[in-house]
Amino acid sequence: MRQLPIFGLSRYSQSLAIDDWVNWFVGITGESVKITQNIIDFTLEKARFMKRHQADLNERQLQVVLNLFANGADGDARSVNRNKYVNQAHCSPRTALRDLNDLVEKDVLVKLPGLGRNTRYGLNKAGDRFKEFSGLSGQGRSSGWKFNRQEINERE
Repeated sequence: MRQLPIFGLSRYSQSLAIDDWVNWFVGITGESVKITQNIIDFTLEKARFMKRHQADLNERQLQVVLNLFANGADGDARSVNRNKYVNQAHCSPRTALRDLNDLVEKDVLVKLPGLGRNTRYGLNKAGDRFKEFSGLSGQGRSSGWKFNRQEINERE
């Protein structure tokens, strides 16, 4: 009898007992559904965010905000500082600072913990409920900050 090399089916080619394969297939299908749901949730969150804020943004601001979403559904949350803004938007440092302050006033961005040159800004995904995250524990990363959602919900 011909062997089936895919998914280890060769051992099932001579009998009708395929319980292990069915269990594997159901497990993989379940994982695929979870991944797809995460992507859909991320896409809807991004669409709602952009619908709420896009009319208030100039071209430079829009470019930087879209870049903050660039890590996708599974990526770390991203942040931007003034120097990154200057490089991404191709503008002067003073314009970058004005744009960043404008984005904070419009509740598009929030200031993350840090002062002076270490001031970082992240997307305000919670709308205008949280102006600052200064009391929350964050896990610093070179590409951004990740906050504990439970701590955010407790502060409401």
